[in-house]
Amino acid sequence: MMPENLPEPRHPSGRELTELERCLFCIYLAAVEAKRCAEVFFGHEDRKRDGPLIFTVINHAVIIINKFTEAWDDFNGLAKSDERVRKLCAAVKPAIAKIKQWPRLGAYRNQALAHPYRDRQGRVLHPTVFISAGAAPNESDETMYLVLAVIRAATAAVVFFEKEFLGIRSLVEEYGRPARVRGTSTCRCARAP
Repeated sequence: MMPENLPEPRHPSGRELTELERCLFCIYLAAVEAKRCAEVFFGHEDRKRDGPLIFTVINHAVIIINKFTEAWDDFNGLAKSDERVRKLCAAVKPAIAKIKQWPRLGAYRNQALAHPYRDRQGRVLHPTVFISAGAAPNESDETMYLVLAVIRAATAAVVFFEKEFLGIRSLVEEYGRPARVRGTSTCRCARAP
């Protein structure tokens, strides 16, 4: 269990982040992760036939898509009081609508990918039941299409709110210690989508 007293990063000016900045922080990092999933296959035809790799990346992609959806829902909640958010949400609605065509993707993520194969009643369920029931895409290409929709929507948010994002960019690129992969140099995981 994570300690509850972990500090939220502060704006480089020293103030607390605004809710818009928090949303951009989360959307951007979800897009960085989505881009990493997509990079596994771009330009690597041999990887597209590697069943175990596809299985792993696609399952992780579903987690990332769900994470993005939660972040986007928080962002969309700002549209009630921010005309700019309302305009952006309207502009990227087609990309978000593609993702939202899978309303049970969150249940698949929760019960089959991130937690141990149980539904809310405690019954065990095989992961393929969710796919058979249409809760998640059956084809890896469908999931990658959703990954690309995440990247498009997040890029639009970062570009539309460029001033706000540039103010927090150092937080998403440098916050925390960089991950180290054994036998390699330091890996900077949070880079532009």
